[in-house]
Formats: sequence, structure tokens, C-alpha cells
Amino acid sequence: MKILKFKNFVFFKNDDGRRKYLKQPPKIYKKETHGISLEKIDHHAFLIVKKLQDKGFQAYIVGGSVRDLLTGRNPKDFDIVTNARPHTIKALFHRANIIGRRFRIVHIMFGKKIFETATFRSIPNREIDEELLITRDNTYGSESEDSARRDFTINALFYNPVTEEIIDYVNGYRDIKKKLISIIGRPEVSYCEDPVRMIRAVKYKAITGFDMEKSAYKEISKLAKNITSCSPARLLEEIFKIMRSGVSLEIFHSLVQTRLLKYMMPEVYKKLYPHSQKIHRFESSPLGRRLKVMDELIDRGRKISNVVFLGILFYDLVREEVENSTHHDKGYISNIYLTKASQRLKFSKKAKDQLVKVLIMQSRFLKYNLTKKKSPAIDKLVMRDYFKDGLDFFEIFCRIEKKWSDQLLFWKDIYKNNKNKIFDKRNKRINIKKLRSTYKKKKS
Repeated sequence: MKILKFKNFVFFKNDDGRRKYLKQPPKIYKKETHGISLEKIDHHAFLIVKKLQDKGFQAYIVGGSVRDLLTGRNPKDFDIVTNARPHTIKALFHRANIIGRRFRIVHIMFGKKIFETATFRSIPNREIDEELLITRDNTYGSESEDSARRDFTINALFYNPVTEEIIDYVNGYRDIKKKLISIIGRPEVSYCEDPVRMIRAVKYKAITGFDMEKSAYKEISKLAKNITSCSPARLLEEIFKIMRSGVSLEIFHSLVQTRLLKYMMPEVYKKLYPHSQKIHRFESSPLGRRLKVMDELIDRGRKISNVVFLGILFYDLVREEVENSTHHDKGYISNIYLTKASQRLKFSKKAKDQLVKVLIMQSRFLKYNLTKKKSPAIDKLVMRDYFKDGLDFFEIFCRIEKKWSDQLLFWKDIYKNNKNKIFDKRNKRINIKKLRSTYKKKKS
């Protein structure tokens, strides 16, 4: 796909609306003003920043974690930014790996926790008529440039946990107080540089409950087709983040309104709007109803796997075959229906196989005769590694279709009664893998 170049905007010698922020000193907000308590800062994130500063580098907590702290939410992770280069960062920490092609970042690990640590980057510098899509982004820059090159003002704040100060180059603190999502620079340029920003815009609007600049929101519909230029891995990552957000119904509604869903997942979009017929309320569609139930479960603390997320999105593609077909190999049929979607988003073969098994399992859940004696095949089924995912999906289905509540209770009891056996089998499998890995290392 050809990326829009917007020659009329590039003509102004790189005046993409960001460079004005480089001409002004940052606003500094003390603890008395911002009110962030050190108790809410992850101890290891603090240690990383402190160590980098002790070695003479600039280092801050940045991005979504600062936004969340200022809006009363608990950050899920803490990203760090510094003027130290990736190899220098790696050398300073015992467990650290440099990853990424498009973005070279360092993963610093403490136990199971991973902290993304990036080097300050500069604003893209282009010639007239150059394409806007950023394919590489490893030109290092200053603290102010790194802030100005980010997507939204509310994500561009630096927090120094050592001095307990917020450094603001782009009026992000003001926008958080005004409950406003503002693009840094020109929306049409920002969206073409990184089309994923369009998805994040509607996501942050739903998560924060903030308003969004009307011009920035309108541009999304105009440039929605550009989302096809993004790597499938990044798209899938954003989709999973949306599914875990607890407000996926609202976000997907916005993805439909802005036409993003049409280009992200055309098969799903076509099922929503067959023969160009519009649904008056997205939440009343089969997909909308599933998302609503899933959001309720996530709000209650339920952990749902990526395979179930995929099932929620793609079930309508295979639903007729799964529920009504008498074909002897429903897995084969489902595979055919899911091939295009799986190729576009490039989810792994294992994920696709598990998804197919989870979807065709729904028919078995529905049609099992509760009055007959329990079959030995049931005990075999419950031991399958995809059974829990299948049951989670079935629960979402049954919360919509109340008439199947007896079926749900039956299968939940089966799972509960076999839980210890399932865990023993999984632990055995994990131990065998560890033994094999140890044996291979010794042999080499």
C-alpha cells in the first residue's frame, strides 16, 4: 500500500508542529502540586532510575505510568527513558537484553518483572516529498526532543522519582487536568508516521474518559486505511491490550465508527455489517454482547487468555459451521474460515490450532445430554490443555444465552472435580521439559 505523503505539510521544512516545544523551557511540577506518592512507584523502577543517575546519566519514568499515576489508576508497568545508550544500559544491569529492530530498547529484568528502558530519540528529520511512515527510529536525541516526538501530550511527561518532580515540555500536565487528549504536532503527520497511534487514540479516549480534539478524531476516519501498513505483530499486540482493558466494548465501537476495524479485521467487520446493513447499536451485535460480558469478567479480576480473546473476535466467522454443520471434520471447516484472518494478523500456528479447538468445542458443550451417564470421553476431554480456554469462552456465551446455564454448571463441576489431575499433568509436562532442557545443556 502506498503511504500518503502530504507534500503540503512537509513543504514547511519539517514544521510538523512539534518543534515549537523545543524552543521553550519545560514546566517543572513539584510533589506539592502533582501529589504522586513514592509508595506508588515500583521499587525496582526507582532503583533503575537511581542507578542510571548515579552513573551520571539523565533518567526518568515516562509515558503511560505517569499518566496513570496522575489520573488515579494503578500503572501496569513502568517504562524508563535515559540518555544512556542501549549497550551502556545493558552493561550496568545484571539481567538485561537489547531487543527490537524498529525500536532498540533494553529489557531489564527483576524476577518476572520486565522494565523497558529506552534511549532519548530525536524528532524525525525529513526532506521534501519523503514518506512519513517511520520504519526505523534509532536516531538519538535530547530530553526535549524525546518528549516532543511522542504521540500524545498526556504520554510525554517525565517523572523523576529521586527528586519527585514532573518535567513537562508539551503541556501534558495541563491536558490531564483539562481531561483532554491532544496529539503532539499535526494529527495527519503523526498518524502517517505511526498509524498505530490511531488505535491508541480511541483506546486512551475510552480508558481515561477524556475528550479528544475534534480535528484529531476526524483525521482517523480519513487515514484509517493506513493501518494496513503496520506490522501484524504490533496490531495484534494492540488488540490484546484493548481486550484486557476492561472497556473493550467502547473501544471497539470507536474502531467501527472510525472505520479502523474495517481495515484491521475486515472479516469481522463484514460479519457486523452484512450487505452494507448498519447496526443501530454496536453493543447489541453478537460481538458487542460478547465484549460486554468479557469486560464485566475482567473488571471482577478474571484472567482471560489470548486464545479466548481471539475466539471472542472471530467466533461469528465459524459460528454457523460449529453449531449447525453435520460435517465430520468441523476443525477442517473452521480452519478454512480462519485462514485469511490468521494470515493477516500472523498469530502463531499453535494459537490458531488452539483457537480452532476452542471454537469447535462449543458444539460439544452445547449438545451434550445431561441426563445420560457420564461418558469416559468426558474425562479425556477435560484433561486437554485447551479445555479451560474452551470453558471460559463457553461461560461468556452462556452469560448471553441464559438458557444454557445448566450446561455451564455441569461443565464447571466437571472441571472443578478434575482440577487437581489437570494441575498434576501440567506440572509433569513442565518437569519433563526442564529435564530435557537440562540434559541437552549437559550434552552440549
